[in-house]
Amino acid sequence: MKKLLYFFFILLISSNVVFSNEITDDYVDIAKNLMNENNIVDAKKYVDLVLILEPDNEKAFALKNIINSNEQTFIVADTPVTIEEFPLNSAIEDVENAKGIVYFNEENYEKAIKSFKRAKKENREISYYNIALSYKMLGKCNKTEKYLNKIFENNLQSEDALLLSATMYRGSERFDRLKSVLEVSPVNYKALFYSAEYNKNIGAYQVAEEYYKKAIDIEGKLAAAYLGLGQCYFETGNFDDAIQNFQKYLTFIPDDDEVSFLLAKSYERIGLTAEAKKILMGMQSLGCERNYLFELAKVNYFEQNYQIATYILKRIIREEKSPMYYNLLGLCYYQSENMNDALIYFSKALELDKTSPAIYYNMASCYSVTGDKNLAKQYIDIASTIIPTDAKSYADKAIIYLKLSKYDMALETVNEGISKFEDNKNLYIIKLKICKVLGNMNEYEKTRNVLYSRFGTK
Repeated sequence: MKKLLYFFFILLISSNVVFSNEITDDYVDIAKNLMNENNIVDAKKYVDLVLILEPDNEKAFALKNIINSNEQTFIVADTPVTIEEFPLNSAIEDVENAKGIVYFNEENYEKAIKSFKRAKKENREISYYNIALSYKMLGKCNKTEKYLNKIFENNLQSEDALLLSATMYRGSERFDRLKSVLEVSPVNYKALFYSAEYNKNIGAYQVAEEYYKKAIDIEGKLAAAYLGLGQCYFETGNFDDAIQNFQKYLTFIPDDDEVSFLLAKSYERIGLTAEAKKILMGMQSLGCERNYLFELAKVNYFEQNYQIATYILKRIIREEKSPMYYNLLGLCYYQSENMNDALIYFSKALELDKTSPAIYYNMASCYSVTGDKNLAKQYIDIASTIIPTDAKSYADKAIIYLKLSKYDMALETVNEGISKFEDNKNLYIIKLKICKVLGNMNEYEKTRNVLYSRFGTK
């Protein structure tokens, strides 16, 4: 693009062609768009090009003044520390080791290994580690372990070797080996991070949170740790803390649309729909576009923009059928008092998911409005008999009982859900509502204390 622009500019000068206002106006618009994207450098190039061609162009001159002032205050994203890198170990005055590092950085691992093997004997542990890492890059696990074991023969406390060895394993065995690293060095932030990742992946969110926090205390620029911590908070319904950590992550990786999407979802969960909408509308691209649009539809639904939400949902459904999409579309029609269409889309949702108590309850609500009490009761009965399988279905069923004024059953359901999904914050919040309605203030206070101890909120 830059070469084409340069060639076009030279051609114009050499042929004495007069630039039209339309073209320079286009360049000014491009510069404005680049400014909005915080791309100050390229914006300035376009403005300078316009001013060369039209020195008296007032729009370009005004924009350049803005750019010049912004250059003084423009904040670039902080440089993150990446977790994926395993640094090679260097040895003083060892030519072969130095050659090996050069080959390694060129991804010529075979030559790197040959050089590392020729390194000085007094640097043998360093060489073994570098050889092991090179074999790991080649995917030769047996060779990697062979050279790590050579290190362990003389030094069982080698922090780098222990960490590299741990990454060769998966599941609980990896976690056990990471513990060995932390016994040698409790401040190894990579071992802490990998331990956090393991626990997050098995759903042990509270344990993962502690490891992430320790990693961040040691290395404050570890972007991936903020993301992982935010995900843990998100999964347990602690959206305030999730927001803080997603925001911190985005100071390092500002163009990560997936995390912007999670941030928007977190805002939406705590009722800050305006903030959620602002993020969603401002996103440039997204790998999972349907998820993005669905979240935007939900935001519009909560803002009572049912017509806009309906339009977005129908656009999504053209590409993919999902009970979530149909259910929300049914709710849009229900809130718009169009029970016929609401029933159509709730029915479509049930065709795809017959295990959701919420959808059956929504069907019952429609029939209650239309006066068909028998069908309303039928769907309520079905909703009541569904056995929940996850935290959301426990929450949905408890809320249904709450709306039906079956408070004891609501409390029983939410308690059962908490016993199975004790890290789900939403279940505790629902329990608070039930206890308040029941006037059970002792249980209410106990639940508040659990919320505080587990999630830091009351």
